Amino acid sequence: IEEEGWTINDGGLAERTPLSAPSGLTATVEGREISLSWSAVTSEDLAGYRLYRSAGQSPDTSGTGLTEDLVSAAAFTDSTATENRTYRYGVTAVDTAGNESVLSEEASVFRYPSQIQAEVSRSFGDAAGPGDYRLVALPGETSRPVEDVVSGEAGSEWQAYRDDGSQDDFLQKYDGSERFTFKPGNGFWVTATSDLAFEDSVSTVSLQGDSAATITLREGWNVISNPIDKAVEWSRVEQANGGSLQPIWSFQGAFSQDDSLGSAVSGRGYYLFNGSADRTELLIPYPGSPSSPTSKTGSRASSTTGQEANLLSLSATPVGPDGPTSTVQVGVQSETSRSVVAPPSRFEAVSLRIKAGEEEQQKGRSGFLMTERRKGDGDGETFHLRLKSQESVPVSLTASGLGETEGQSVALLHPSAGKTYRLRADETVQIEGSQDGTALKLAVGTEGYVDEQADQVIPDEVTLTSYPNPVQKQATVEYTLPEQTDVRVALYDVLGRRVATLEEGSKQAGRHQIQLERTGLSSGVYFGRLEAGNQTLTQKITVVR
Repeated sequence: IEEEGWTINDGGLAERTPLSAPSGLTATVEGREISLSWSAVTSEDLAGYRLYRSAGQSPDTSGTGLTEDLVSAAAFTDSTATENRTYRYGVTAVDTAGNESVLSEEASVFRYPSQIQAEVSRSFGDAAGPGDYRLVALPGETSRPVEDVVSGEAGSEWQAYRDDGSQDDFLQKYDGSERFTFKPGNGFWVTATSDLAFEDSVSTVSLQGDSAATITLREGWNVISNPIDKAVEWSRVEQANGGSLQPIWSFQGAFSQDDSLGSAVSGRGYYLFNGSADRTELLIPYPGSPSSPTSKTGSRASSTTGQEANLLSLSATPVGPDGPTSTVQVGVQSETSRSVVAPPSRFEAVSLRIKAGEEEQQKGRSGFLMTERRKGDGDGETFHLRLKSQESVPVSLTASGLGETEGQSVALLHPSAGKTYRLRADETVQIEGSQDGTALKLAVGTEGYVDEQADQVIPDEVTLTSYPNPVQKQATVEYTLPEQTDVRVALYDVLGRRVATLEEGSKQAGRHQIQLERTGLSSGVYFGRLEAGNQTLTQKITVVR
């Protein structure tokens, strides 16, 4: 026997019929408040509704997450929700005896801030050279010309470049045009004689599906920035974009991989290589928001961030105090072949790069790598490197991760100088720097393989140099020969008179050194002359007391 709100069981006892759970629960952000509504439950026994809220994985029904104990209308306005959090709501119907229905279906909403505070502070050292440039960006829905952000006169007190993504002449100097405007997700190369300081409240960028910001991408290299107010782990960005992204690169005198895409509230920009013409935007998931959308290109993430494990690293640092370090990584006998494309080296004081092999050789700016893994099926692998020094200062090279090559030999080969260096832990190799670039090789493999590669290191041209220069006590005159030939090395004064013959006779191909003593030489300018076969080279040598 049933009556409205009651059930008579077989024992003749009356039991109250449970109320149905409310349906159609929705949650909507309206300014600083969250409006909730649901379909009313029809019952004369209805006393009201009980609403539950949680910032966890599901509505909290323990009592601690209770927003309102009892409301009579099928609607409620939550004015206590704070920004940057996802809230999940559930509602029950309550009868006159205080009994609750089961919980309704969950409704979730993200309380996203409308404004963020930008506190950009960037310094540029002495602003005296390329290494003092920095990648600079602004957060939020901004649209500000560079000249409104950097103080002083363009050209004399600051300079800026934009990367237009082209293969050649890709760095465009500041010209006052609209192209030099900070917008969400972009950035510029900037240097200035005074620190950059920018503080302002800016509107936030909109989120796609309440979960991720989007910035535009082009194929190839992009200067990007994170327009939201929170740093995001790069692995999360990869997952939101279907994986298979290249790493991001920050710049502090030299490039380094970052595990996190820092917020542009600090003014940082990054380089990213986009190898897919189909990828025209990058999703940046907002921390604390609901689950991020997944790109149509896939759902598997393959992280490439940070200094990868199980790789041999070679680092180049200019000789001197606190110089920036450029590092490349190689791996042999890997399960798969894989490469990380190298960012442009225009502003690095010292840059070390791996030349892409013939199978991986790509056009223009993607022809150099920072990381290369090879399967290494043979006795060894040889990686071709390029070393550049903006100021032509000497460079120290140091290897780490040699334990990953246990049982194998590792050697750095300097073909133009005819030199071979066996790499050991905690040992450095010093090489004279060059703005034009120095070709090096890194051989990894069996002892026999590395010896064979070292035997092939013969200079490919005749060269002449001396160091130190000026000479105070003693100097080294160094020359290289690509083949055996008759040579004469002599020293001449400014009047063209020969003052000393340093070496003469037939010499083998390779690198040769002569010690030059200042004894007997007065202060002044001299010229060292190398005659090798039908070639003559001259090197200016200054003697000081």
